[in-house]
Amino acid sequence: MKDGGFPGEHVFPGQRPKKPLSNMALLALLKRMKRPDLTAHGFRSTFRDWAAVRGYRSADNPARWKGHLDKLLPPRSKVQRVRHHAALPYEEMGAFMTDLRKREEGAARALEFTILTAARTSEVLNARWDEFDLNAKVWSIPGERMKAGKDHRVPLPEAGMAVLTKMAEVRQSPEQYWLPRSE
Repeated sequence: MKDGGFPGEHVFPGQRPKKPLSNMALLALLKRMKRPDLTAHGFRSTFRDWAAVRGYRSADNPARWKGHLDKLLPPRSKVQRVRHHAALPYEEMGAFMTDLRKREEGAARALEFTILTAARTSEVLNARWDEFDLNAKVWSIPGERMKAGKDHRVPLPEAGMAVLTKMAEVRQSPEQYWLPRSE
C-alpha cells in the first residue's frame, strides 16, 4: 500500500471500493487473499483504519471478527496448517542434556528446566522466585499464568532443584524472576 492507497490493491488491482463498503465486498476481499488464515487479522486492522479515515466505513465495523466475520469465514484452526517440530529421539536425550548443561547461558538453564518439569515455555520464562518452595521441592504456578486458569503445583526433581540452586548462586539482586532479565 503506497501513499494511502487501497489496502486491497494487491487483491483487486486498480479497483477502489464504492461508498459505503458492504460486508460482502469485505468478505470477497478476504476470500481472494492467498492466505486468509495468517493475513486476515492484520489486513482487517489496516483496512478498518483506512476505510474509517476515508469515509468508507460507518460506525459499524465491517471488518470485526467476533460476531460478524467469524460467522462468514472458517476458524483459523480449520484453515491454518499445524506444523509440529520433530521430537528428539529418546536415545539421544542423555547426550543432549549433557551438552546443554555445559552451556552457561540463562536460556540453556531455562530449556533444561522446561524439559525437567514438562512445563510450558511461558510458565518457565515468567516464573518468580516466590513460586518455588525449595524446602518442599514444589513449584506453585498461579492460575493467571496457566493455560487452564487454575493454580498448578509441579514437583521438582533433584535435577530441577540443581538448576534452581545454580541460578540462585548467580543471582546478583533480589529479582522477582528466577531468570535474569535483560533490559
